Amino acid sequence: ASISNVRKLYLTGSKKCIYNASYVEGLLLYLKQHLDLEEPVEEDIRPDTESQQFVLIIDEINRAPAKTQAALFEVMEERQVTTDNHTYKMGYPLFVIATQNPIDQEGTYKLPEAQLDRFLFKLKLGYPSLEDETKILERFKNDFGQKKVNDINTVLSVDNLKKCSEIVESLHISSELIAYIAKLVNSTRNNGDLYLGASPRASLAILKSAKALAAIRGRAFVTPEDIRSVASPVLNHRILLSAEKELEGKTTEDVINELTAKLEVPR
Repeated sequence: ASISNVRKLYLTGSKKCIYNASYVEGLLLYLKQHLDLEEPVEEDIRPDTESQQFVLIIDEINRAPAKTQAALFEVMEERQVTTDNHTYKMGYPLFVIATQNPIDQEGTYKLPEAQLDRFLFKLKLGYPSLEDETKILERFKNDFGQKKVNDINTVLSVDNLKKCSEIVESLHISSELIAYIAKLVNSTRNNGDLYLGASPRASLAILKSAKALAAIRGRAFVTPEDIRSVASPVLNHRILLSAEKELEGKTTEDVINELTAKLEVPR
């Protein structure tokens, strides 16, 4: 779905790269340039960032150095940026999408666990199937310049998005399933295959994601299957394998599947 008045930010090795930004200065510079914001001259004057909607698209985030990555900590968690003793609240929605190249690691920087924890999902995209690749070729066979991208129209307003969010939030989840989520996340902290378990932020992410999936599936309540479906994309970037298991070729997805298989499902 497209959202009207969206701003996109690409952080990669291009001329638009915020490469040497210190904390939020790079992001704030972008806001000023694209929203015609002026530096506040008095303490009570603030740029109107709260009325803006943002989609931040970060291409190959692991190519940005630590200071640039740190610019995302506050804005992703607190929905605000601070610089020169001034705090700027972000509007709704603020949506961050980042990519990493799993093959080319030269010139990259490891993302800190605290930053990874702020991303709701980690989705691993492999090669497309033969059928999907054929569809890609059909789509672009007469559109080398991707002109069709300009034909994308707004299909969802911010108000409607807020209503959808409120509906998802109101969905029912039983106390037994709340305990099920807590036990699942807790089991990652007491597992010999893992060096680092998931944080309480992971529990909240599973809760929110399971509710959203239940709504997508047309239900007003959460089931154990909803929780199991979102467990892997929510947890796979929040846990770390022990050195021994990593050398054995085991993956975080393997551990998550084992944990969900062992955990008794509420009836």
